[in-house]
Formats: sequence, C-alpha cells, structure tokens
Amino acid sequence: MSRVATAPGVDRTPAWAGAYAAQLTAAWLVFSGDAKDGEYDVPAFTAFCTQLGLSVAWLLLFFRLRRPALALADACLLWLATAVTVREFARKHRVAAALLLPYLVWVTYAAAVNGRAWWASR
Repeated sequence: MSRVATAPGVDRTPAWAGAYAAQLTAAWLVFSGDAKDGEYDVPAFTAFCTQLGLSVAWLLLFFRLRRPALALADACLLWLATAVTVREFARKHRVAAALLLPYLVWVTYAAAVNGRAWWASR
C-alpha cells in the first residue's frame, strides 16, 4: 500500500470547499428552476447525486484508505458521471453547467495524479 505524499503545511480544504460550493450552486440553479415549474429533472438529479457520491468515495479511497487502484477506478467513473452531470445541467441551465467545468478539469488532474500514484505503488 502506498503513502500519498503531501507538502507539509498545505491545506487542501479551501480548494475542496470551493469545488463543492460550485457544485452545490450549480445544483441549486437547476433544481430551483425546476421547483418554479413544479417538475423535477430526474436524470439531472440522478447524475448529480451519483457524481457527488463518487467524489466522496474517491476522497476516502485515495486519501483515507490509501487504495490507489480502487481510487483510480472510482476516478474514471467520477469523470464520466461529472461529464454526464454537465450535459444534463446544460439542458436546464447553462451557467450551472459552466460551474461544473472547472471541477471536471480538477477530476481529470486528480485522476492523472492518482494513476501515477497507482503506477508507483505496483
């Protein structure tokens, strides 16, 4: 099992808080618009919840449990779920979809770092 190195004194909390704040803002934009219409977009809600759950699972697998192989598999699913969420949100609210694009870039970067950690630990 590999250890994931982090720079001493580096606090990742603001970055994660910003990512989750953008995601929740995007979801609020979509779902508040749906509430006005009295109908909720089940595919968008499902995609968002799936993506959020996979995000939390990746954090636990990579940082807490230190399982880079499982985390990498999760990261691939997370990327796909985030891309689907962007597509579903774009149907309802373009700004909401745009708010998720930096997170999609972040997931791509995290998957690359995760892949490197997995490769080094083999």
